[in-house]
Amino acid sequence: VLESLPVRAVPPGRKGRELSDDEVARLLAACDDKVFIGERDAAMVAIAISTGLRGCELVDLDVGDVDLVRGRVYVRRLKGGRSHQTWLHETVIPLVEAWLNVRGRGAGPLFSSRAGTRLTTQSLQHRLSVLCSRSGVERATLHDLRRSCITKLLRSGVDPFVVARLVGHQKVTTTLRYDRRTELEDRAAM
Repeated sequence: VLESLPVRAVPPGRKGRELSDDEVARLLAACDDKVFIGERDAAMVAIAISTGLRGCELVDLDVGDVDLVRGRVYVRRLKGGRSHQTWLHETVIPLVEAWLNVRGRGAGPLFSSRAGTRLTTQSLQHRLSVLCSRSGVERATLHDLRRSCITKLLRSGVDPFVVARLVGHQKVTTTLRYDRRTELEDRAAM
């Protein structure tokens, strides 16, 4: 009976989507064409999907903001002007290590061009669009990576208040607006 019920792909009135684990894997696999760009793009996608950072927070990261020994990311400036720390999943650390081995570990922006200049949110979004095209993944935005992170955390049973703290939301109601679990999952929970 549950299988015959309609499943809402996105809750009514909510923009954006959650990327599946397969889509994330395909995006990461599409990164390996060029050493510099491929390593950078893989680190960018991995950090975004595992931390839920906004595009503006990703481009503001400096090399010194990422502590790979502890798996910590320090965000100096959130949307509201506050600072915040969050954590990297253990599978992300090797991808960031690989990027830093190519980029170098000197001070400066974490996500940079070959010339060492800080990338913009628009350039990261462009790179994500290129990866989507290359991998056959339906169009996705940097904010869809944020939605995906939040939804995966909620789906795995992480307390919504902890999720809010991890992604830098002041109110848990904001966090819950990112939830892209399906109606079928809601019904199964009941």
